[in-house]
Amino acid sequence: MKITVLNGSPKREKSTTLLLVKHLIDNYPQHEWNVCHICQSENSHENFLHAVKYVEKSDIILWSFPVIFMLVHSDYKRFIEWIYENNFQTAFSNKYAASLSTSNHIYDSTAHDYIQAICEDLGMQYFEPFSASKSIALSIKQKQCLETFAETLFQSASGKVQRENLFPPLQEKCFTYTSTLPLKKVDVKEHRILMLTDCTDPSSNLYGMIERMRNTFSGSVEVLDVNKIKMNGSCKACLQCGMDNVCIYGNSDDIHEIYNKKIKEADIIIFALRMVDRYFSSRWKMFVDRRFLNTTRPQMVNKQICYLVSGPLRQNYTLHELIRAQVEIDKANLVGIVTDEYQDSQEIDRLLDVQAQKLIYFADHSYVKPLPSLV
Repeated sequence: MKITVLNGSPKREKSTTLLLVKHLIDNYPQHEWNVCHICQSENSHENFLHAVKYVEKSDIILWSFPVIFMLVHSDYKRFIEWIYENNFQTAFSNKYAASLSTSNHIYDSTAHDYIQAICEDLGMQYFEPFSASKSIALSIKQKQCLETFAETLFQSASGKVQRENLFPPLQEKCFTYTSTLPLKKVDVKEHRILMLTDCTDPSSNLYGMIERMRNTFSGSVEVLDVNKIKMNGSCKACLQCGMDNVCIYGNSDDIHEIYNKKIKEADIIIFALRMVDRYFSSRWKMFVDRRFLNTTRPQMVNKQICYLVSGPLRQNYTLHELIRAQVEIDKANLVGIVTDEYQDSQEIDRLLDVQAQKLIYFADHSYVKPLPSLV
């Protein structure tokens, strides 16, 4: 069989994840293997076209990646967006697929669920995930498990075993939000409010929701568009920041100032984002990945968090889980999420007003809800 490996590590040939792939290549030479490096490419369009040509000729597609902030790397996310933008879905249709990751086993499930959902959206026969620890040396047990995983995948593909889809297609509804209710101003007092967004369309529902909430507050609200801030590149996963929290990019772009000054000094943070496939935009993911300049330390401790989302979030459990998990990891307080799914402008106005009031009230009282016990 012909197998294409889509390597989603920015380290490319030096990636730990690729060591697992090379083990499979060495142990199953009867198959034809092709490895395509998706991340950190200077000529991404040509690189993506090259990968799709291999995909078209393959029987099995192996999505191979490190888990970065509970998902795939931003360049990998960009590749998925590019598939849809250039109508290459048919190249993936009916191919057998599986996902292989390395991580510290923190929310591997959300990354694999995302890839599985994408595979099902592309009409692929998704097999199952394999999640390995981020270790250079493979243990005997891990090698055995990896080989069992691979052999079962090969058998399923050769036998044309039909897999049942786990994630229903997302159903987006046509609705235009227009703010209609009178504004009820909320006094921000001494609280500093920061809004981060990837919204670029002034005619979009998200833009309208942003304006409604921004104008609800009586004081200043700083709005940062991640499409306009300077980012000199995506996270290289080089771990240079591991010792002293100094990113390899240094102060050459805006990331250091935003994470270590603007976010740190804010009391209330509002994320206003649009869904792109089953996550937010790859540009947003690049911004999230670059927060690794502070490694995995919580960066929004005791802050009040609110999300404004355009898209069918309630149909997308994995993204909802990602939002909740990120807030919990940051030891912040998720005040609420407002989406444009309600199909009712007045209801959205009311929800936005309530969130604004709660954000100030909870900030006044330094409230962070306790996490539920696991026992």
